[in-house]
Amino acid sequence: MTETRIERLQSLSHSDLRRLLPRLFGGEISLEWSGLVYHAAYPDGRSIQISLGKESVRQLGSLRIISTPLTFIFLQWPPETLAAFMTYYERSLQQGGG
Repeated sequence: MTETRIERLQSLSHSDLRRLLPRLFGGEISLEWSGLVYHAAYPDGRSIQISLGKESVRQLGSLRIISTPLTFIFLQWPPETLAAFMTYYERSLQQGGG
């Protein structure tokens, strides 16, 4: 079984992630939350496990920034499909700017 692990620090709270993560996946995918772990299983045997780490707040002067470390574990994902998913993920959860 091929396993790939990717870690990211996301500037979102646990509640934001619980609301936004399901939007990344289409209707044919089995989705399940268990505590701070999100699991998505595809019909072709691929799966993703996304674990949410401890939420923290960084204080920059009067600005408070919430951050949550995420660990993605991909099972049975070809490298090009995994790269495309991570690009889609990052673009889907981009915030503000400009």
